[in-house]
Amino acid sequence: MTTGIVYHNRYYDYVPLCAEIAEFFKTRRLPIEPEETLELFAFMEAAEESKRRGGVPVSIAEVIMKARQSPTSLGATPSGLIEDR
Repeated sequence: MTTGIVYHNRYYDYVPLCAEIAEFFKTRRLPIEPEETLELFAFMEAAEESKRRGGVPVSIAEVIMKARQSPTSLGATPSGLIEDR
């Protein structure tokens, strides 16, 4: 098209995310289980740890176990719950 106005929503990919966030604030129900979120972070940390070790495989279970042994280093209380700051 060489003339005219074309509407392009470059933020389309954020629409479902924003809907989930709004739903959470209305209902206070989590869209996914906390364990799934923890596994995602553990996966990313395992990848970083593997890189630090020169490519040695690092399991997600290893990362989770290490985090559970030292929860206060992550801003958590001794009970394992994250504190509001």
